[in-house]
Amino acid sequence: MASDGGWIEVRAKEPTIDGLLSRRGSVGQLRGGYLRLFFVGPGDFPANPGRYYPDRRCVALDWPTYETSCRRVNSTLVRLLRRAQALPRFRARPTVLAGITYLGSPDSAAVLLLKSPVELALARRGRASSPPSRCYSFAGVWRGPAAALRPRRFLVCADGAYAAGRRHPLGRGVFEWLRLNVGPSTPVRALASTASGLTVELPQAWSVLHRRLTPCTNPIERLTVTGRGALVMLQESLDPRRYIRRFSPRPRRFVLPGKPRFVACCAPPRGQGWFFNFRDQGRGFYTYVYLGQDGTRDEALAILDSLRVRPRHL
Repeated sequence: MASDGGWIEVRAKEPTIDGLLSRRGSVGQLRGGYLRLFFVGPGDFPANPGRYYPDRRCVALDWPTYETSCRRVNSTLVRLLRRAQALPRFRARPTVLAGITYLGSPDSAAVLLLKSPVELALARRGRASSPPSRCYSFAGVWRGPAAALRPRRFLVCADGAYAAGRRHPLGRGVFEWLRLNVGPSTPVRALASTASGLTVELPQAWSVLHRRLTPCTNPIERLTVTGRGALVMLQESLDPRRYIRRFSPRPRRFVLPGKPRFVACCAPPRGQGWFFNFRDQGRGFYTYVYLGQDGTRDEALAILDSLRVRPRHL
């Protein structure tokens, strides 16, 4: 696995790579950049993450703890990994999934085994795609230098992992493991607002609010969703494009800056919340976020992260 999301597969018989990602090192100092390694054994289930340092020809493990020394590998393994030497290398510690929760059953401890597969999938480059009808929904907490770029909510489906409207490669074995150990997958909830060209994925217990909450016509309400006492509203500016250029570019991941406050100017009738703007696909939006029960902060941000905007044709 490369630092830019690229990757290659290296195949060999298990005796050839036995111990590559299971024996801790005691010789060799960590020096230079590295590539991430994942062992994918029978069942197509990635596990045992580690780091390969091509310049030192050695491997360090990331499990059960982060290893600070490495073990040199033999010439056969060096030849197997030669194709990877041209890949861009990591320089900082890897970004890891510090916590994972299955939203269909938050108390399921079995899903802790999914940390390595999900790390591998969501570090890979993704392609724009809508998820299939049935998947497993998760929430994750990330730790590391790229944590801000990783999704808080994601799906594991038969053909890959999905997050923010993109499909990331992941073997079907992980989906089958979930089917056997967790139970049947659940339908993916998605809201498609064809009139306004907006699409978002909704967590359980969230729904669209069809009645208008404000009298404003510019900006105009485009999408309002509520769940567990929280509310997220998107209003769109109908001003010319030259005005829309003043809006902030859409971030890779949304955040709620500062503390909540009372919001005026076309705000829904709520208490304290957050108000900010962004532009996407040549369109400008005002966003209102009001929190409810515990956990709705992450849910609201996940909804915004999943937003897909169709360009407005003049």
